[in-house]
Amino acid sequence: MKLIRHLLFVALCLGGILSFAQDKPRVFVFTDVNINSGDPDDRQSLVHLFWYADELNIEGIVPDRWEAQGYEACGLAVDAYEKDYSILRESDRGYPSPQRIREKIAKDWPMAQQLFQAAASDTTAPLYVLIWGNMERFRDALLMDPSVADNLRVITIATGVMLESSIPHLPESWGKSPPCEQMNWNAFGRN
Repeated sequence: MKLIRHLLFVALCLGGILSFAQDKPRVFVFTDVNINSGDPDDRQSLVHLFWYADELNIEGIVPDRWEAQGYEACGLAVDAYEKDYSILRESDRGYPSPQRIREKIAKDWPMAQQLFQAAASDTTAPLYVLIWGNMERFRDALLMDPSVADNLRVITIATGVMLESSIPHLPESWGKSPPCEQMNWNAFGRN
């Protein structure tokens, strides 16, 4: 009887550990991080993401400004992460290896589409899509298979276009552009 109780206890503990590992939120990032120009906060956001990589399942990172060395900017952040990872033995704490993170960074648009479709098609848990820049790449990826939309939870800093013009209580002076066609603060006319 004592052996059965001990085995039951071990099974419950193991089940809790496995359940915890599966409960990590799944995230997918679209970012306009780059080296040539852009805001430093994009690079800071990427480093901050890696600080919490033990609490998340990073499914993909799309640096959509490849022409401005977006992929290379992600590489610099992973290089910094790798230094901490090797010094602090972060693998013992549940952090993904630097190699695993590198495999999740899209080198080009076809790879971005592939990573997104794989992550968005997995319906075992919601996919949190973090958009740190223009929403056009996310739109394009979603239009490839709109049926995945129900499993997505989109979190954005609202760049590119805004929806306000379709909300009835806004002042007329804000314009009468159709929904999602009025540019917001981070688009035309920002500077």
